[in-house]
Amino acid sequence: MKVLGIVSSPRKAGNSELAVKEILMRLPESWEREMIRLNELDLEYCTACYSCIPADKKCRLNDDLEFFLEHVRRSDKIVIGAPAYYLGGHTAMKVTLDRFLSIVNNYDDFKGKDCVFIGSYGRPGSDGLLKENMVIFARKLHLDIVDSQIILTANPGDSVQGDNLRALHRLAASIENPPEKPYQTDGEITCPYCTSRAITLMEDGSWKCTVCHGVGTIENKDGKYGLDYDPNNKDYNFSLEDFKSHADYLAKMKQLFLDTRHKIKELQAKYADVDFWVRPEKSA
Repeated sequence: MKVLGIVSSPRKAGNSELAVKEILMRLPESWEREMIRLNELDLEYCTACYSCIPADKKCRLNDDLEFFLEHVRRSDKIVIGAPAYYLGGHTAMKVTLDRFLSIVNNYDDFKGKDCVFIGSYGRPGSDGLLKENMVIFARKLHLDIVDSQIILTANPGDSVQGDNLRALHRLAASIENPPEKPYQTDGEITCPYCTSRAITLMEDGSWKCTVCHGVGTIENKDGKYGLDYDPNNKDYNFSLEDFKSHADYLAKMKQLFLDTRHKIKELQAKYADVDFWVRPEKSA
């Protein structure tokens, strides 16, 4: 069994790194362990050029993306750790996520790999969309999230102490032996499809998940509210059907661009000489 720890934090020996290491250390000695820090990878910004859309093509940018993806492919289990920076996951995670456009036709490469993630934030009430960012990152890699935890960590080392340490031990147990249902904090209502907390409530008593577009109705049983849903519904982001339809859609959009590129270039030409840019002066 091989497990890969992914850390999205520039802080060496910070809470994300310590948390991922603690989880990996709790796993059986026979398991092979590797770790990657996203911030150390040379990753360029996705330009949405669509050159990667055919299933047999890879991203044309020559950087460390394939290095990262190959290590994910070779792993059986994945552990992800990231801090919240201004109410969201660290930038390195989003830069990497944007590049996952290049694997939309190759989602089967990563299917069926169990994943747990640990997110940390430093100020009470400031975790923001950290969990949602991590859900999207994991699910766009087609990983199966079996457990997760968002923890308060004001200072380095807080992630591996007290209740936080106990949560890490639970995550380690979950990645070794996945539970039937992902862990849920008592009293917390999350999306039944993707575990996101970003739920939009509608006045007609229905709900929609902002992250995966799962839908259902709000229910009240014995004075407790919950989200009712159809477990057979496949019309939501991150489903197998969604991966397939996304690939088909992008292929159609690319062909539409190729068919109309002359008109598009004529439209773009109207703005070619419009120059309002301001740029920093380069030092000699």
